Amino acid sequence: MKKDNILAEYEKVVAYIFDIPRFTSKNTLDNTKAFVKMLDCDLNEFKIIHVAGTNGKGSVCAYLANVLTATGRKTGLFTSPHLVKVNERFQINNEAVTDEEFLEAFKVVETAIAKLVKEGYFHPTFFETVFGIALILFKWHQVEYVILETGLGGRLDTTNIVESPIATIITSIGYDHISVLGNTLTEIAGEKAGIIKKNVPIIYDGRNQEVAQVIQSRAKDMQAPAYAFQEDMCEILANTHKNIDFLLDTQYDEKTKVSLYGNADYQIVNSSLAIMALEVLNKSHFPKQAKGTIKKEEMLSAIFRTRWAGRMEEVLPNVIIDGAHNVQGIKAFNKVVNKLSLDKRCILLFTAVKEKDYEKIIESICKETNFDTIIVTSLNSQRAVNAQELTDVFRKYTETKLITQPVIEEAFETAKDEKGIDGILFCGGSLYLVGAIKEIIRRNSHD
Repeated sequence: MKKDNILAEYEKVVAYIFDIPRFTSKNTLDNTKAFVKMLDCDLNEFKIIHVAGTNGKGSVCAYLANVLTATGRKTGLFTSPHLVKVNERFQINNEAVTDEEFLEAFKVVETAIAKLVKEGYFHPTFFETVFGIALILFKWHQVEYVILETGLGGRLDTTNIVESPIATIITSIGYDHISVLGNTLTEIAGEKAGIIKKNVPIIYDGRNQEVAQVIQSRAKDMQAPAYAFQEDMCEILANTHKNIDFLLDTQYDEKTKVSLYGNADYQIVNSSLAIMALEVLNKSHFPKQAKGTIKKEEMLSAIFRTRWAGRMEEVLPNVIIDGAHNVQGIKAFNKVVNKLSLDKRCILLFTAVKEKDYEKIIESICKETNFDTIIVTSLNSQRAVNAQELTDVFRKYTETKLITQPVIEEAFETAKDEKGIDGILFCGGSLYLVGAIKEIIRRNSHD
């Protein structure tokens, strides 16, 4: 197929997939199991690490995938959302699949969907459809390990048809998607803990006692060995604009000096959860495999080399994008902002989507940071909050200079102008804003 034809077909298929929410809704896991059966995919063919949580899932998945790939284990990574292209959701050995592979996998999924509906089942949801595409791609590439990120929640999430993962991980839990998952941390944690399986080790962020009790209770019921990350396990040795060094004491192994690329403090927790999971698997799983255990130096080297787009990512000199989009994530974002902008003119480009608690997010930003100028924009989406509405919320909490620019391209140019030569620009509030900015930069680089 010619390049122009591939692009046209790709755009057609992506448009169809994103139109799915218009004609179907959340399905039962039985419907998902029937769909996967139609795809002729056996999940037991893969060694799966299943990851849930509110914040940090993608980063933990990236650390795990990078280590497994670096140590010669063919690895499939399924994450969401994507930033620029849907292909980003499906990675083989840390490389997004090609447009051609994506289209071929979709054809198989499309045929399975037709058979599924004909037999009286419901049309798969958007997330079920992309999950199905991932499984086909992983099957074709004959991956050995799959790092599987949940979409929403855990207990009823599409990915929870996985019955026998080799490990489960629950990252930090906060208030997000409360209309679906519950109004309290206990309720939300209960949904996330639904991924814990009988006799399968669970590695989790245990810093919040309320959350930890829920996970511990579920682990006990499932006879699952449980390993909690606690704040006192880490001792920070150095924290610069480019790197973080810390000592990690997991209490299951000797203290380890870990070096991370980047300046995001929250990656200390995420990298630690990944390392803890790998250490647990080094004792329970890898010794039985052909390649054996993972050497500590190989693990740490791969951790340092890990990059995860849209998480305190410097995309241009002193232009940093971050996908924080809930209160817990924004508080972590604020800490890094304060660290990096001590002696610089500091600018924020911000937007949000309707389903997030954007007023609390804005209040947190205004109370915990000191931006010189805030540019407010809006996404090109039905889910977007109007830029003027966001500006009005900011005005309730700050007297900082505010600029309202609904068009993202123009807002980004305005923000860079406000930054000037010596300032620093942060862009946040939504992963969709991160994706839009990366696409703007990509287009400009090709002009």
